[in-house]
Amino acid sequence: MNERFSIVVVLSVLCVAGCANRAPLANDRAQNLADRAAQAFLDGEYKKARSLSEEAVRLRPDFAEAWVLHGKSCVLEGDAASARESYERALRLHAQRYRMNSDDTSQLVQQVYILLLLGRDAEARALLAQGLEAHPADERLTLLSSGMDNLLADGEFHRLCVEQP
Repeated sequence: MNERFSIVVVLSVLCVAGCANRAPLANDRAQNLADRAAQAFLDGEYKKARSLSEEAVRLRPDFAEAWVLHGKSCVLEGDAASARESYERALRLHAQRYRMNSDDTSQLVQQVYILLLLGRDAEARALLAQGLEAHPADERLTLLSSGMDNLLADGEFHRLCVEQP
């Protein structure tokens, strides 16, 4: 696996592990499944990652980060339609979270990232510009803004993207 692809994967896996809303007991199993799916994904075991992430979102349909991981696993298995559905689901969940707490800019970052995965670059740039206008000092948004062109130029990132229907 090339180094840039590893970085993209690790960043997204960290989001699965770190951004998730952790509620006691009922969500622990879904988080555990997502963690195992993330490890399987890193190991290149995409079928296993897909299966584990599928189980995580079945247990917890509001688990946006697991939906993204599921989408990535699907696309790398050649199932673009399922990947697109998973990415769209995650996008809606992150948008909903941001509407509930507009100070949580990580939700904007996730939306921009998912829009890029969906090949909706113009929408991603527009949302990022709105986010920077609303949160001009936000480090995550600024970092994403400065690195977006590099991400879009990365061939390995494109392996995770789906074409527009």
